[in-house]
Order: sequence, then C-alpha cells, then structure tokens
Amino acid sequence: LIMGIGASRLKLEMSFYSMLPEGSQQVRDLKKIIENFPAASSIVVVLEAKEKDDRAQAEITVKRAVDILSRELLKSEFSEHIIRVQGKLDIDFFKDHGLMLSKAEDIERMRRIYSNINLVPLFSHLNDDFEREYSGDEEKLSENEELAIAQFEGLEQILKVMESSAAGERISTEAASASIDRFLFGSPYFLNRDSTMALLFIQPTFTMNDMEMYVTIIPLIEKMINERAETLGVTAGLTGLLVVGKDEMVTSEQGLVLSMLIAVLLIFLLMIISFRMYSAPFISGIPLFIGILWTMGLAGFTIKRLNLMTAMYMVVLLGLGIDYAIHLLTSFMQERDDGNDFTTSVGNSLKKSGAGIFTGALTTAVAFFMLVIARSDVVR
Repeated sequence: LIMGIGASRLKLEMSFYSMLPEGSQQVRDLKKIIENFPAASSIVVVLEAKEKDDRAQAEITVKRAVDILSRELLKSEFSEHIIRVQGKLDIDFFKDHGLMLSKAEDIERMRRIYSNINLVPLFSHLNDDFEREYSGDEEKLSENEELAIAQFEGLEQILKVMESSAAGERISTEAASASIDRFLFGSPYFLNRDSTMALLFIQPTFTMNDMEMYVTIIPLIEKMINERAETLGVTAGLTGLLVVGKDEMVTSEQGLVLSMLIAVLLIFLLMIISFRMYSAPFISGIPLFIGILWTMGLAGFTIKRLNLMTAMYMVVLLGLGIDYAIHLLTSFMQERDDGNDFTTSVGNSLKKSGAGIFTGALTTAVAFFMLVIARSDVVR
C-alpha cells in the first residue's frame, strides 16, 4: 500500500530538456535559441496543387490555399495556441528597410540600373547588368538562378501591363504597383520553382520543450488543415522540429506500451511451455510485478519523476527480474520431482539458488544505481 502511494506520486516528465544534460553548453545554447528565436519552433505546412498540368492555374490554386488557411488558422479554435501565420513575405518591410539590409556592392548595382528610370535607358541598364553579372559565368548563374528567373518573371509582368495599356486597356494603380513589386521583390509567396507548391509557416505559443502541448495540439491542427485542403484543391503536409518531435514522441509512447505487452505475453508463453503448467507465469509473475511496484514506489518517494527514456527501463526490469524467478522455480520443480514435500522443496531451492540469485540481483542493482551519477538526464 505504501509503495502504491509512492508509485502514484511518480510523474512522467513531458519535457525535451529533461532528457538533456543540464551542464552542457550546447544545451544552454539550444535553450537560448528556442527562447530568443521563436521561429525556430515553427510548424511548416507544405501545400501542393493536385492538378499540375496547367502551371498558371496551379500557382493560383496554391496561393489561394495559402491565403485562406492563413486567415482561418488565426480565427479557428487554435488561435489561442498560434502567435502568427506567415504565408507571404512582408513586402512593406523590405520597401522600408531593404537598402539597410543590402550589401554595398548590391546597392551600387541598383544605383547603376535605376540611375535613369525612363524605359529605354532602364531596359538598356538591365541588359547590361545581366551581361555583367552572368555572361560567361556559369557558376554564378547557377548560384543565382532562382533570383534571375524571378527578375525575368517580374519583367515579363511589367511588359504585359505595358502591352495592355498600349492596347487601350485601363490599368489600375494597384496593378501597376503589383507588377513593379513583382520585379523588385519577386513573388511574396514561398513557392517552389514551378509554382506548384507553397509553404506556410505557423508560429505556435509553445516550443520544443512543451511536449505535452505539441503532442496534443499539432494533430488537431493537422486534421483541420488536411480537411480544408481537400476543398481547396491541394494536398497538405506538416513538417518542422515540432512535428518531428511529435512523431517521435507518439512513436516512443506507443512503442513502450507495445513492447511491455509483447514482453509480458512472451514471458508467459515461454514459462507455460517450459514448465508445462499454466500457473508458472503467475507463480513467478506476481512477485515480479510486486518488485516493480516497489521500484516505482521508491522512485516516487525519492526522485519523483521519470522521463521517456528512463520509463523504458520497466521493460528491462521485466526481462531481468523474471530470470531470478525462473532459477528459483526450476530448483523448486527439481526438488518436487525428487519426492520432497512443498516446504522442504522451498527450503532446499532457496539453499541451492538463493545465494546466487541474491548476488546476481545485488550486482545488477549496483550497476543500475551507478546511473544516478550520470551527467545526462536521459539515463539518470
């Protein structure tokens, strides 16, 4: 009863840091990164158009999905768990601070291009710049290929607006500004090269250390996104540190329970086959489970917590503890086969095997006790 009370006080720590060494500089650096850069714990949503044959339509589809999911995630029941949803770059920020973030050589390059913004000089300067930067330099073109493609696509959009205007169509200020922004900054969406896939970043209120939170919330977010994606013509998938951590956590918990059940069933089966008696698993199993209860009770009174890794030692205790029961039961069965009564058989089996079992159990306990001084909380 007392050990049962102790076992009830034992808590499973659902914390990432609980499995890392406290004194490690790398762990302290990781904590600083997670605390000071919340984006490191972002959930990345990958949206891909189902129909990719028409590239233009696929691009429209994924952009529309990004816009709709960005709004709905902040308005849904998960809003209290989400700080920000980012599906596009903040173009206004780059307009206000872009030059401050640029290198000196890039600023000089822009000065040459836009020194005269009349159409003929501007296009001439653009042509000269492309030749200067990429002509005969395949390595540089390969490194900046996506940037060059984005510039050409933006230039194409400007030319289309000019063509429409020359044809007599009325061009709104917004359309003209959008074409210029596309040329200067590229697409604000996080698209792949053929524009059939987009990324959406969710910044949650919890971090990698809040295991219980992300194991509970991420599956709900994933379910909502997948259901909504079906109606938007896209397929959705989640990734990122939190998603990977959630998958590992769920796999570990399921594996722990499954391994415990399989271990118990195999032990029962082997003992029934070996001793040819259905009561053998219960004769040896009941003391074993009482011993594990005592172990959990003592842990509850002393260390009061287990992490995911130390909790797995319960399976190890099953395998180690049943060995002693098998030795003692085998000796008892031999005594009974020799014609001794129950009391005499118990006494003789303890005399024959008791010292060896006690010594083996003591050395095993000492080996495990040495883990108390381990630096890493994974095994301590």
